[in-house]
Amino acid sequence: MAPNRRSSPVLVVSTGDGFSYGAMPPKRQPALDRIDIKILALLQRNGRSTIQKLAETVGLSPRPCLERVRRLENAGIIAGYQAVVTLELLSRPLTIFAEIVLE
Repeated sequence: MAPNRRSSPVLVVSTGDGFSYGAMPPKRQPALDRIDIKILALLQRNGRSTIQKLAETVGLSPRPCLERVRRLENAGIIAGYQAVVTLELLSRPLTIFAEIVLE
């Protein structure tokens, strides 16, 4: 195999007659249109937004909007949702002094 080349996942099907067939092409990412990009921008600003609110903002009914969000999730474009925590508000500041001796 040549360096810096990615190999495609391959699906091999055995027919029981001693032969194997088939190859699976790499999965292509879905094409993003302006509505998909707008949904992504809105979710980046507020990951807790409801499908109803997203749909109203991008001009879709809720069902097609939900289908688009699920398609983006399944394609790995939306990798997840997370909470951003302000660590300073969780506890008191802690100062640590350490001495490191190298020989």
